[in-house]
Amino acid sequence: MTAEDLGGIVSTLLAAGVALAAGFLIGFEREWTHTLEGKRHAFAGARTFALVGLTGALCGLVDESAILAAAGLIAVSALTIFAYARESKAEDGRGGTTEIALFVTFLLGVAAGRGELLLAAAGAVAVAGALSLKDEVRRLAHALGARELHATIRFLAIAVLILPVAPDRDFGPHGVLNPRDLWYMVVLISGLSFVGYWLVKTQGPARGVMAAGLVGGLASSTATTLSLARMTRAGTAAPRAAAAGVVVANVVMVARIAIVLAAAAPALLANLAAPLAAAAAAGGVVALALWRSSLRAASSPGAVAV
Repeated sequence: MTAEDLGGIVSTLLAAGVALAAGFLIGFEREWTHTLEGKRHAFAGARTFALVGLTGALCGLVDESAILAAAGLIAVSALTIFAYARESKAEDGRGGTTEIALFVTFLLGVAAGRGELLLAAAGAVAVAGALSLKDEVRRLAHALGARELHATIRFLAIAVLILPVAPDRDFGPHGVLNPRDLWYMVVLISGLSFVGYWLVKTQGPARGVMAAGLVGGLASSTATTLSLARMTRAGTAAPRAAAAGVVVANVVMVARIAIVLAAAAPALLANLAAPLAAAAAAGGVVALALWRSSLRAASSPGAVAV
């Protein structure tokens, strides 16, 4: 047996193993969920999913023309449609998540058979993770209002639809204007506002704004300041809490400067260590005072934060 033959055997076994593991992972999640829901007879469990993943890998390994994979896909589709039609009669309002997951498992097996092992493994983890979030997705759907949904769609439109088509060219005198760079700033500010809104909604006004300042300061203290100013103007953040968030963002910026200097110019950091430490300490004291003040204002009945 030559080294080339041995390598082919190893790659074949590896592809089959990845496909089996991918199917087992997804199937185990389905079986675990069905057990929690009290379903005694589920359409497919861990073993069925593992076998379907292995079948997909064999289809990808044996036939390079994809004819066998297409035939297998048709067979799996027919199986899932038949199973869904049969079980939906006995269970009104039943979803088709398990059937779709089995369909995807076959495709991941084919990907493994074609040598796309990372795609198959990552896809299995992503599918299992998405399936396990059933309760969380339901809670989010019930908690999400029209305002939050529209804000999410607007942010995705700004980041996903408009940004890729913005011209990446310099305009104006000396090329000072670049639409792509300007839109990056729009996306950054909108993203920080989006994250800040959800932090305020989930963590409360005071803690949420402080967390937004901390996270936003890692990206841009200027953008965080603009974002918190917009939140204050819109009434979603109390002025004192927003002020604390702005100060925290700038303290984080000072820490970022110190880290950059430590990596790029340690000698310069030695000269600036005292001023940077003083600025960070002063900012921390001010932020803490503003944050405590915002907490007292929020907890006082009838109090208005100014």
